[in-house]
Amino acid sequence: MIRMRERIYFLITLLFSLAAMILSALLWINHYDADKKLFSNTPILTVLSVLLTIGAVFCLSGFFMLKGAPLRRLPTPKGSVFFFGVLTGLFVLAAFVLGLFFSPASSPAVTQSLSGKVVTVGTAVTSLFCAPYFVYVSFARKPHYLAAGWLGLGAMLWCMFMAVGLYFDMSYALTSPVRLLNMMAALSMLLYITAEVRFFLGYPRIYQYETFAYLFILFGFAYSLPKVIYDFTQGAPAVETVQALAQCSGVLYAVSRLLALQKAKPIKTNPKQQKETDMEYTFKHYEYLADVDWSQVDKAMIDKFGWGYNDYKPLCYAQGVYTDDAGMVIKLTAFEKNPRATKTEFMDSVCNDSCLEFFFSADRVAYTNFEFNALGTQHTSVGAPGHRGPIDQFTERPVIKAEQFDDRWEITFALSHKMVKDITGKELARGAEFYGNFYKCGDECEYKHYGMWNEVKTETPSFHQPGYFGVLHIG
Repeated sequence: MIRMRERIYFLITLLFSLAAMILSALLWINHYDADKKLFSNTPILTVLSVLLTIGAVFCLSGFFMLKGAPLRRLPTPKGSVFFFGVLTGLFVLAAFVLGLFFSPASSPAVTQSLSGKVVTVGTAVTSLFCAPYFVYVSFARKPHYLAAGWLGLGAMLWCMFMAVGLYFDMSYALTSPVRLLNMMAALSMLLYITAEVRFFLGYPRIYQYETFAYLFILFGFAYSLPKVIYDFTQGAPAVETVQALAQCSGVLYAVSRLLALQKAKPIKTNPKQQKETDMEYTFKHYEYLADVDWSQVDKAMIDKFGWGYNDYKPLCYAQGVYTDDAGMVIKLTAFEKNPRATKTEFMDSVCNDSCLEFFFSADRVAYTNFEFNALGTQHTSVGAPGHRGPIDQFTERPVIKAEQFDDRWEITFALSHKMVKDITGKELARGAEFYGNFYKCGDECEYKHYGMWNEVKTETPSFHQPGYFGVLHIG
């Protein structure tokens, strides 16, 4: 069923993209021939071209979300990525120099108003911040990614000023397909750079990056390439021509980045899969959460205590069910009478308290770690090593139920179907297979301890080892 939906999304994407490009080409031909117009009502056709392009991108986004995408790092810039990155930076720098001396007389509303002049100056000034971004990311290596991320903010501002500068007079913009396509190209470039900056700042979203890159490529080619040809043949303000060249070069940079990313190998963590010793657990199916009797649910015992700190080994276990209404529901139990519980804020280091944890993955590469103390304070991050962020950046936080009794404490929480899809890219359904591990620890407790369901065989304590996750079956 999912494969059929993938094909449908992909087919619609191709059809919409082809229709949008044909319509854009016809609008440009109409724009070239000033004496003999092919169309008299360009606003409707211009808006239709934009809507077709946006529709294509929405379908492509759906395709990527269904298909899923393995997490990859941006490859080291070389070849065409390096060339077009530097070239784009040089064109943007040229636009900055020209923008100081020439105002684009493109729209009466821009040139005659104070706001228009502010936008014109803003576009020129932010060009000075945008140019170093493209040059820098063409040289940047991993230790310098943070600086590249911050430079990307300047590039985003440049795109915003270009887009805003075109739309003081909406009626003028709609009657000119060039203006509308230019504005959409600038906005799509803004979205693309935003997605790329996420990589550098350590919060990549693969399908968003691919989707926005495709959007930028479509609008960029629909506007910048014909614009460059038109400017060189018909004449135009130098600053407009150079900005179009910068966008055209930026499109080729995006194409090169996208192709290099597709060739990059998925991020791998621990190559040891330990399949011969993998523990397996089945989340029993119930129609409703209210039907669950936890006393009848199988236990995944957290009874493998490693690294030999002491003999403190509290009785701990995990239980899990899959229900049609609530999704995956996990219950963690530790028999401790006075658990250390000092952390009270989201994303505090609850592993220093007495802590129960559930690590969850669809592929043993990217994973989510749910960590809780006895107060219900949680620390939850999503992603692969080196590319992780708080769960808020991906989906909503799970609702926690924390209970303390005389002899034990318990944590119960649910992962809805949407949450599982958001953090893994995989559908939660009966028969699905995931990977994970259940842990018990206490780094700063009176007796430091590290308990596991599926044993981690590293030299030093480390729960962040997807290669040692056990198998989780959804019943």
